[in-house]
Amino acid sequence: MDPAPIGVMLSAPDSKTANKAYWQIEGPAFYSRQLEEAALPVTRVLVDAVCKGECTYWGTVYATDALVEITCSHTSAGRTDLPDRCRAVVRAHLPRLYQMLEQTTDDRIRSRLITIVYNAEDDTPTRRALLERLSHQDLPGPSDNALHWNLVEEYGEDRRTQEQNRKKH
Repeated sequence: MDPAPIGVMLSAPDSKTANKAYWQIEGPAFYSRQLEEAALPVTRVLVDAVCKGECTYWGTVYATDALVEITCSHTSAGRTDLPDRCRAVVRAHLPRLYQMLEQTTDDRIRSRLITIVYNAEDDTPTRRALLERLSHQDLPGPSDNALHWNLVEEYGEDRRTQEQNRKKH
């Protein structure tokens, strides 16, 4: 894969530039939740840049979007271990990603971090504690939506909604 679009995306001054570069990365690295060989080195570069703060705002938005796609993947083209290896790369950065999740006030980035951390965290009690903590916060639209779907994935239902319904009755 040509690494140039990754640098362009990470340093993009605007959404249009980041979006154009993103689409040049998507095909060679991932597509429709199917990972390609380039996914592993792309994951390394993106998670390092995000965690070190080496991205512009739009670079962070699109890099975290790509990491959502990569960590959500359950298949790969010919490499059955590739999704797990990509999530392991992200997992190595979980302390910093948790910190970023707690500190960010930007809902676009927060919603993506919720999903990335959820997908990469392989310790069930830690993952559930994160969901529990977030479920007691008043999150805006996209973050609330990300939390909702991760709760459904984790428990088969949105326990927060059930808790709210119990309080009403």
